[in-house]
Amino acid sequence: MHDLTEHLVERVLPDVPIRQYVLSPPSELFGLLAAREDALAALSRIFVEAVFTGIRARLAAGKDELQCGAVLAIQRFTRTLSTYPHLHLLVLDGGYTAAGDEAPVFHDDRGPSAGALIDLADEVEARFSAWLARHGYLGDEAEEPSDDGWWLSAAREPSGLLREVNRRAGTRFEVNAAVRVAAGDRKGREQLVRSVARPPLAEDQVEVLDEERVRLTLRSPTRGGQREQVLHPLVLIRRLAWLVPPPRHHPVRAFGVLAPAARLGPRVVPAGRVAIQGAWFVTRGFVPAEPVPHRACWSKLLARTHDVTGNACPRCPGTLRPRGVVLPPEAAEWVKTSKLLPLESTGPPVEQLVLPFTG
Repeated sequence: MHDLTEHLVERVLPDVPIRQYVLSPPSELFGLLAAREDALAALSRIFVEAVFTGIRARLAAGKDELQCGAVLAIQRFTRTLSTYPHLHLLVLDGGYTAAGDEAPVFHDDRGPSAGALIDLADEVEARFSAWLARHGYLGDEAEEPSDDGWWLSAAREPSGLLREVNRRAGTRFEVNAAVRVAAGDRKGREQLVRSVARPPLAEDQVEVLDEERVRLTLRSPTRGGQREQVLHPLVLIRRLAWLVPPPRHHPVRAFGVLAPAARLGPRVVPAGRVAIQGAWFVTRGFVPAEPVPHRACWSKLLARTHDVTGNACPRCPGTLRPRGVVLPPEAAEWVKTSKLLPLESTGPPVEQLVLPFTG
């Protein structure tokens, strides 16, 4: 969670207003979206395009004039660990315009009204229903693919995760866009990203009572006031297994100017230009580029997660630097006897060994 937050805040999301759009699909689609990547990808694409169209309409700009951007995070769970695929879209609350080599200009969006959100949900429902009909998922002639292991597993799920998609089941898509983070609010930006990147549960929420019972303490009470659940261990494992995305189900995706191949992206995202084959390509020749690590270092993650600054000196304002590695007795004895790193073995028995850093 904190690793993804570090990546998105430091390298992907520009310092502009960000609005969160949450799309909640109807219950009859849960199993289909959980088992089929093509359906989930189609719904994601339709939702993003509908949000971008609304922003351009409110700013009275054409598709080529205003360039929008968003990061999509797909969550598959509820607080009770039920399978519930829904979409969290972090949208740049506005869009960029760029003329030639000039710096891109960002235009703020006033945000959608309550009526606009209803129209957005209706548009998503209509377009996704048409997609389901074209691909044989909707109507009386819908058939289960015989060669899809995930689909067959869902059909055999005792809880009835997968059910037939009805044309009108009395439910509908719901869209919420009440959360907005202003430009310059770094703390709010990090909190927003952490909320969409959080895991299904924390370790201290689960308590093993005995061989037949496991207590799951909920983060917050349900609408009915329930604060905990007592489950059989196999039931808990089954729920957790369905929360694992199937192959090719990418839980985080970027669109618009934040997409990896966007032309305007290098001029917008905080990471700037992207290194190609270890070099920055300029007008003439190239300048060697230092590789950018994909993940944050452990000291940063410890500071973000547990508020522990491991490289700060407790006696002065200076910064600690690693000087060596302390190995346990077994590893120290192996290093002493290994031919890969010959060391002198004279002296008392090895209790621990300190290897200096050479890099």
